[in-house]
Amino acid sequence: MTENLKTNWTWRLLGVAVVLLCVVLYDPAQGGLLQQLLLPVVMGISAILIVQNVLSVMLAGTLLAGIHSHWSLLSLGLATKLTSDAWIEGFAYPAITILCFLVASAILLQRFRQHIRSTHDARWQARRESKKKPND
Repeated sequence: MTENLKTNWTWRLLGVAVVLLCVVLYDPAQGGLLQQLLLPVVMGISAILIVQNVLSVMLAGTLLAGIHSHWSLLSLGLATKLTSDAWIEGFAYPAITILCFLVASAILLQRFRQHIRSTHDARWQARRESKKKPND
């Protein structure tokens, strides 16, 4: 038990250290792949290490990437925008939004199926008992 607790804190501290490094490296005045895409993705992965809950980070990632996405660039044709940084908002952020949404949906579906499976016998028992009781 204590070994597992030490391991959890090790991963959490590593996540905090990586987030702090990303904050130090982040320069909002600069554009480009590192500032707009790689640092936020690394911060998201570090958040998973910190909170140790993939679902919460995927929901936050869906929201944040969705807010910063320029969905209209997909319909205008991405080939004309590849030379500028607009491909990040027009293609990378929507892709991250969809990926995070699919991962969150898969986790929620798995949890729902597990809940249904674990309560199956109790629900059938309750149904059998309600049929046995005479209706007055």
